[in-house]
Amino acid sequence: MDELGKQITRYRQAALLHGRATATGDYQAGNQQYDQLASVYSALKSQGPTAVALLGSLLQDEDDSVACWAATHLLPYQEAQAIATLTRVAATSGIVGFTASITLEEWQARRLKPD
Repeated sequence: MDELGKQITRYRQAALLHGRATATGDYQAGNQQYDQLASVYSALKSQGPTAVALLGSLLQDEDDSVACWAATHLLPYQEAQAIATLTRVAATSGIVGFTASITLEEWQARRLKPD
């Protein structure tokens, strides 16, 4: 696996664990995983839009937290696909569905700046 593939794997794992921590109310673990997500996303951005576009492989992930995080970070790059994913996740119940709904609302109001 190349370095970009490893970064996408790290991103997916951090998003997955962040979702689990959020679901159980473990804010400390959630904060740690958020830091991992931010770090990987920053590294991808530093390598250019082609590297960030690799997050597109996570838009259809079986875990909604992973798909939601990837869609959020892809809003400035692949807006239509990201909105479609957030809309799908927003239709689900629970905290991830609520998060996707708020993310869409904030993006459409131009108050969200993922970069």
